[in-house]
Amino acid sequence: MVDLLVGLRTASREARWDDPHGWDDVVLALSYHLGRLVDDGREDDARRVLRFFARDTYVMPTGKPHPLAALAQALENAGYGGLAAAAYALAYTATRGGMGYARLGDRSHGGLLARALAF
Repeated sequence: MVDLLVGLRTASREARWDDPHGWDDVVLALSYHLGRLVDDGREDDARRVLRFFARDTYVMPTGKPHPLAALAQALENAGYGGLAAAAYALAYTATRGGMGYARLGDRSHGGLLARALAF
């Protein structure tokens, strides 16, 4: 699990603000790793990684949804509904609304929260 946290921190240092797909590879790999943690009975560890991604990984505040939203979608598609719900909720709280100036997602990001509540 520590390797996942180190990888997220490294990715945040190397991510470019002008690359809209800069997190795609990270999200894809992370979705498989988190699924494996859940399958191994370590869902709490998977949730810890999600919280770390939301709180301790720097993502440029652009007003666009946090990469956790894409991760939540991948987890949902893979059948990990509980983990996807947590990722959607954390994506909303980690997204900076108001074109990047607000502390939470705004109305344009409300679908993330609605998706979390749907589970």
